[in-house]
Amino acid sequence: MRRIALPLVLGALGLAGCGSTVEGTITIDGQAAIIDRCESAEPRGFDGVDIVTDDERFIRLLRDTRGESIVQVVFFDAGKDTGPRLGDCAVGTIRDTSTTINGVKALDGEATLNCDHAYTDQNMVEQRITIVGDVTFDNCH
Repeated sequence: MRRIALPLVLGALGLAGCGSTVEGTITIDGQAAIIDRCESAEPRGFDGVDIVTDDERFIRLLRDTRGESIVQVVFFDAGKDTGPRLGDCAVGTIRDTSTTINGVKALDGEATLNCDHAYTDQNMVEQRITIVGDVTFDNCH
């Protein structure tokens, strides 16, 4: 029995180091958003990081394909597959790490967001979104 339990405990401890972390504060339209996690956008075909809130809205930070600079911010409401491109309204970097998890390169970085963007939604209604804050993220995969 101990031989079986020991490898399971060691395996669980090994996985604990694989978690991503994200810290900071973000407001969306003046309301504090609770940051839940970060994920690499690579599995969805993008070069960047998704900052996900506890209510499943997410802010995608896209980086320049020639470097580490953030060049575009996209906002997605919960349950939506598309969202408005907010433009170049973040300053920061996204860096590759030496870690790959399930075939996805883990990413580290930081961003300061100051986005105020008007757009027309899919129902042709004029909308405005404001996202402000600072985040740091590690091991996003």
